[in-house]
Amino acid sequence: MRKITIEDISRDTGLSRGTVSRALNDRPDISLKTKQKVLESCRRLNYVPSYAARSLATGRNYALVALIRDLSSSLASAFLRGVTERAARSGYVVHVVETGSDHDADRIATITTDRVDGVVNFASLSAAASRQLRQMFGTAPVASAVPIEDFTCDLIQPDLVEAGRMVARFLLRNGRRSVVCVRVPGEAAHCLEGVYEVCREYGIDADEDTVTIADPNAVETLASRLARVDAVIASDDFLAISVMMLSERVGRRPGDEIAIVGFGNETVAGRISPGLTSVDFEGEQIGRRAVESIVSRLGQKEPPPPQSVRVAPRLVRRASTRCCTQGA
Repeated sequence: MRKITIEDISRDTGLSRGTVSRALNDRPDISLKTKQKVLESCRRLNYVPSYAARSLATGRNYALVALIRDLSSSLASAFLRGVTERAARSGYVVHVVETGSDHDADRIATITTDRVDGVVNFASLSAAASRQLRQMFGTAPVASAVPIEDFTCDLIQPDLVEAGRMVARFLLRNGRRSVVCVRVPGEAAHCLEGVYEVCREYGIDADEDTVTIADPNAVETLASRLARVDAVIASDDFLAISVMMLSERVGRRPGDEIAIVGFGNETVAGRISPGLTSVDFEGEQIGRRAVESIVSRLGQKEPPPPQSVRVAPRLVRRASTRCCTQGA
């Protein structure tokens, strides 16, 4: 069977060979409508691009590296889905490096820099890893969902403060007034900042009613409080589920007598009964925008200064807040 070429795509679409080539290379000077027309033709004719030819023509490798601290994290997995989906649309392959919490600099050092065009990051990097990244990719485009120490790059992050505001507005507009925040050490500081901000507008000092527990297994210490409050905001979904189970044991039905909300929209949140209302940090959108940032910079001779973007979260309402009947 004869191999399909760019000339075939050109004839099929009625576009010039140069326009087809620029569309396949995701150039910013080609409209989305034209790109879609070219991609539809490629699918219909089973066109397979030659990465070697594209690399020779553009000087790119058409490969990105994704740094992920923990692949078991739902948010990191969502980010990676967004990265791979958007990269594929631009003809890029993605090499994934799980940095872990230890020896992340050593893992970054294994990357072959002359075979990749840029880096997307979803890992909290150590100072040593940050130095390693700067040394290896100081001139290549990097887009990160997490601030990197002493490294300037595009930041595409979830808006954690707005996530807290969103939850507090939802509960307070639905008449919840006795709200307790539950967290484990080191979690949800920015989210709770948003919660406190909105609560102050309603004359409620939620900061005073924040309980920090050693770990989710210590949730039993909340038993007496659950008898007196009408809403709980937990720093993550797993802690929220522990609170729901405790609430059932002390005779307060989640969703009917007490509203419970978590953060993260973990898969389990939609599978338990009652389902847990949670905030989705839109990891897929963050991943897509990180790749778009890199592809855009690769296509510009004089890229703009690094940008900082906050991606709006989304409240996913489930039965754990069915006693709340109004919108967010």
